[in-house]
Amino acid sequence: MKEIFLQYGLPPVVFVWPILIGLLLWASQFLRRFFIGTGIIGLVLSTMKVIGMLLFSPFAATVQGWTPGTSASTSAAGPAAIVVATGGAYRDSRGEWWGSSDTTLRVAKGVELHRTTALPLIIAGGTPYKDGKPEAEVAAKQFNLLIEEKGAVRLDTKADDSYETAKRVAAMLGSDAARGVVLVSDALHLPRLSAAFRAAGVKVVGGAAVRGPGKMKLGDLIPSMDGIRFNRAVARELVATGYYLYQGQFRWKHLFGNN
Repeated sequence: MKEIFLQYGLPPVVFVWPILIGLLLWASQFLRRFFIGTGIIGLVLSTMKVIGMLLFSPFAATVQGWTPGTSASTSAAGPAAIVVATGGAYRDSRGEWWGSSDTTLRVAKGVELHRTTALPLIIAGGTPYKDGKPEAEVAAKQFNLLIEEKGAVRLDTKADDSYETAKRVAAMLGSDAARGVVLVSDALHLPRLSAAFRAAGVKVVGGAAVRGPGKMKLGDLIPSMDGIRFNRAVARELVATGYYLYQGQFRWKHLFGNN
């Protein structure tokens, strides 16, 4: 069901359905114009990156950016750990497992922050599709990290989504959860990930995004493939956020406030 939704339920494909409905209702001038017009307008808007940027901007403001050298990163009561949420893995033709581009970028950023600040690093990633190796293990091997149960680098190999990641990392940190964590992920993913951690009782000191929409520019008003890709990613994240709210995995207060 999830794969079907991802294929047919996100923009721009989702706006093809009103056009098809309008064609089926061709005999009714009002309905024909309404459905076809709605579909065409939606298709055009879904190609303009500025639309996704505007829709996502309220959520982007819920996560404070974090960089080494801030007072929060150097004080004794600073973050308890840097937490990286993986984003996929794949197996090559030789049977070797590698982190996806999302996982590689996120873990590289986490390792950089870990080495710069000497804060503990936690990499969290299980096997969401049940047919491979835990993503955290794949990433650790890829970056030649020395894993210690209670050491500087630790893994969680059971979490299959943001909700499970937050719960399992909270249990791993124990009382240190009150000190907070720095989360590393994509800019679009950080608001939902942060809300899950707040709901689990873990303070979110800030987020380090590996990629994001950047500043708005004139080209974002022009239809483009980049606009299609970005708006599709925004729509997917908004749907996922709504699903988490519906399931009670976090509440609005966790999304827009720290703990």
